[in-house]
Amino acid sequence: MSKFFKVRFTLTQSVETEAVTDGENPDEVVDKIRNYYAGIADKVVIHEVTELEEQPQPTPGKPSLRIVN
Repeated sequence: MSKFFKVRFTLTQSVETEAVTDGENPDEVVDKIRNYYAGIADKVVIHEVTELEEQPQPTPGKPSLRIVN
């Protein structure tokens, strides 16, 4: 069963963002982030990967990013 991880990363020097995605381990979710942005950003710098205790619930009115291969 997949786990969920919060990943903080930078796409360019001036933009930092975070996403929640599922995967079996931190390396898998980092690969998902890198693969997703491969054609968009020249460089993706991973700052932190945190395993979440439970699946996050969407915030009403706030878009969510879920990266799934």
